[in-house]
Parts: sequence; C-alpha cells; structure tokens
Amino acid sequence: MAAMLLAFALLSSSCNKLIEIPSHPDDKLSTDRVFSDSLNVISALVGLYTNMHTSGSGGYIFSSDLTIYAGMSSDELVYTYIGNTEFSDNDLRAENAEVNTLWVSAYAGIYQVNAFIEGITDNKNISGSLQRQVHGEALVTRALYYFQLVNLYGAVPMITGTDFQVNAKKPRASVDSIYALILSDLTTAVTLLPEKYPSAGHLRPNLHTARALLARVYLYLRQWRQAADLSGQIIASNMYQLIGLNEIFWDGSKEAIWQIPYTTNGSQTADANYLTPSYVGGQPSFALTDWQMNAFEPGDLRRTSWTFSTISNGVTYNCASKYKNSYDGTPIEDYTFFRLGEQYLIRGEALAQLDLLDSARGDINAIRSRAGLGATTAVTKDEVLAAIEHERQTELFCELGHRWYDLKRTGRIAAVMNAEKPGRWQPTDALYPVPLLQRQTNPFLTQNPGYQ
Repeated sequence: MAAMLLAFALLSSSCNKLIEIPSHPDDKLSTDRVFSDSLNVISALVGLYTNMHTSGSGGYIFSSDLTIYAGMSSDELVYTYIGNTEFSDNDLRAENAEVNTLWVSAYAGIYQVNAFIEGITDNKNISGSLQRQVHGEALVTRALYYFQLVNLYGAVPMITGTDFQVNAKKPRASVDSIYALILSDLTTAVTLLPEKYPSAGHLRPNLHTARALLARVYLYLRQWRQAADLSGQIIASNMYQLIGLNEIFWDGSKEAIWQIPYTTNGSQTADANYLTPSYVGGQPSFALTDWQMNAFEPGDLRRTSWTFSTISNGVTYNCASKYKNSYDGTPIEDYTFFRLGEQYLIRGEALAQLDLLDSARGDINAIRSRAGLGATTAVTKDEVLAAIEHERQTELFCELGHRWYDLKRTGRIAAVMNAEKPGRWQPTDALYPVPLLQRQTNPFLTQNPGYQ
C-alpha cells in the first residue's frame, strides 16, 4: 500500500503531491514491462490521469478549453478580442481546429484506458484487490470520456480495444449504444470500487465517484428514481460537505468527490489563467456574458465569490473566478470533476420529476442557503423545475460544459438561444460537427446534420 500511495504522489512538483512516474513513456503503456508489478501498474494508472491534461489548453477535453468552448456555445462566455466567434455565434465548421483536438484528445485518452484495461486483465503480477481497484478507476475514466463525447458530438465511434486497424474504420455508434457502454462501465465500477479512497485526498476515483457520474447519466436519461437514489446515497454517506464557496476547489476539499491535481509549471490553474486577466488592468480573453451575470439574484454570494469586475481601456469586463490560482506559487487548488453541490441538484431535479416537491425544494434550499439566499418560492412542479434550472446556472457555471449540456437535455436550448442569440441559432447547432480531419482519415464516419 505504501508503494501505491507513493506512486500516485506525482503531479505537482511545487507541493510534492505526486512523485515522478518511471521513465517508460505513455505510448508504451501496453508493454509487459509497464504491468510487471503493482508499482508500475499504479504509475501507468497515474498516466491515465496526467493524460487528461487538466492543466493546459489546446483543445483537451478535460481542460479549461471544454469550459471555454461550451461556455461560448451556450450563454456563459464571450471572447473579448476580434475573431474567434465560431463558438459564441454557433457557427462552427467541420474544419475547426478546436473541435478536432477535443475529439482527438478524447480518443487518445480512451485508447490509453483500453490498453490499461487489457494490461491488467488476468494479470498474475498484481493482487486481485489491486486489479479490482484500478479496473474500477479505469472504467470510470473511460465512461467520463464517452460522456463528454456523446454530449458534444452525439453519435461517436465506440472504441473498446487497441487494434488500430479495427479502430481506424469504426463507424459512429448510436447515442443509445454509447450510453449503454457508459452505464455498463459505471455499474461494473460500482461493484469494484471501495468507499475509501485508495490514496490521500480525493485524487483517484472511489465508489462515490462512480455513483456521481452514474447519477448524472441517469438524470440525462430521465431515469429519475435511479438518479435520485444514487445521489441520495452520496449525500447520506456523510463523506462530503457543502463548504464555503471559496474552498470548494481546494486540494482535499470536503465537497469534492473527484479531483485531479494541476501539472503545468507557470500556469498552476488553467481556468484561472484563461478566464482572468494576466495582470491588473489587463483585458481578459473571455468574459462572462450579461445573461450569466443577470442570472444571479441580489445577495447571491456566488456572484461575489466566483466573479469579479475589471476595467481595461475603459471597458468593464466580468470574469469567472471559481479557480483563483493562476501562476506559480504554492498549489492550493485541484481540478474538480464531481462535487456534492451537483449531487443535491441532481437529486432535487429527479425528485421534482417524481412529484416529490417538498423534498426537491429541500435540496434547492441547501444550495441556496450556502449561497446566502432565502428559501425558494417555487410551488408547482414547473416552478420547482425552473428553480432547479436557475440554481444549476448559477451554481455550475463555467464547469466543464454543464450549462451547454443542461440546455440540450432539458429541451430548453432553442428557447434560450433564440432569445439570447437571435438570428444566430439553428437546431443543428446543438451538436458539434464531426471533425473534417477525422472523416478524411476514416471514410466510415458520417457528418452531423447542418455541417454537410
């Protein structure tokens, strides 16, 4: 166990949170050497997490780029300089480089996960308990990759092996098939992962991590009872707490269910780096829209804690500041994939759909109370659901595409986009195009409607 904990201490040299991985590179993940003992297996597992590139930019599907692109696609963010309007104008082209790199980074990560799963399956060099633990972690990771892909692009190729010749000719699998794989991976992970975290902090998935993503998936699939039950199990575990707004994204946060340490030197937290000015009085590259700012009620602490205004060249910009550490220094924040606040909102929405309105209001009020607001005034089912949508907009803004996905899954996207972006919205804009470069490489890939 000591070796396992040590091997995961890798990703942040400034606080020695993680140690260096052995010298074998990621592209040799499937070799016998990598899976020769427990230490190397854990090092390979950490490689899966470092490959998520949470610290950088460049189109990585778990980096600040997803938050930025999805934020511009919805109604959260706008680019403040000239150009780069394809996302905010919902005018994407199949040639768009960012759309391509989001796709490529996801499938590079999925390939790594698949190779890892193959490497640990029936591996006699590691104990059965370790094999179960890391297998569960890998399944959660793969499910999260596919969750992002299916919500960005719709139908996508289902890659579960490492045969390049087979993978290169894979057509797009249906959305239902992708969700079936996600559900299979997560329901298996629930049987494999223990409640106790396998290392310090919340830096690797545990049982509740699998449940957190599974609850989200069931919510998206409108399977209300399953969503409510799973989020309820997480809340009832008492392992997590709703804490102060400025502490949520800290390393070891009591609200966080799964976090990934930042790794990039000089840009400690990419979200802070790209969503706030690089110097006092500087112009931010991306600013919060008036629509997002107007969503905050008077007295909402989320506005004062998670946003700030800056003036550059006489223009006032509102910036998102959930993550605050931009540059070198003692790292205090980790990239947070899942947290308790979302689970209250999942359960509240699912309970409202089940007509359990008093309980749903209780979950809404837990989030509102933390934000310094009074109890919701929603009474009817429609009012409660509208209140939950509002709380999701103000609680989960600029966090890995929540708003973009919420508008689509609730069927509210046309009404919101037509009101906020008149003349720029078409129903086919709800999905990103399949990248042209991928279709040129794989002739079996079809295109989404509206991008022919």
